[in-house]
Amino acid sequence: MNQPARRNKNKIKRQAVQNETPSQDSVIQLQSVTHHYEGAIPPPSILAEFDRIVPGSAAKIIESYIEEGHHRRRIETNITNANVHAQGQHMDLQKQQHKSVNNSDFRGQVIGFFVCVMSVIGSLYAGLHDLQALSLILAALPTAALIKEFFIKNI
Repeated sequence: MNQPARRNKNKIKRQAVQNETPSQDSVIQLQSVTHHYEGAIPPPSILAEFDRIVPGSAAKIIESYIEEGHHRRRIETNITNANVHAQGQHMDLQKQQHKSVNNSDFRGQVIGFFVCVMSVIGSLYAGLHDLQALSLILAALPTAALIKEFFIKNI
């Protein structure tokens, strides 16, 4: 009976020696477990652990996710409405600019017409009163302006 008892004692001693002084051949094994998930809310297993540690936390996490979704959609709707409004204002501004340019062009044409008519009338008047040089100058101005406008576009 003494023999089996001795063997058990020897085994215990060997294990103690190995734990106290590790040899070069000993290997230490470490195990690391990492849980990774993607998405807005954790998977049910992790939610269950949260709920186990803090009761009701899983429901709060889900409620928070739902509220955040509603909030995000409200913000996106506001941004979309603001963009539509800004584009509408931009289009109104472009219409006003187009109308202003057309009005300016029309006024310029009307004023140019009256200048030409007055120049022709002044040229006729100067020609009837023997002022040939003045008549020539007054007739040349509207003619030069018309030639420039219709034939020489780059100047």
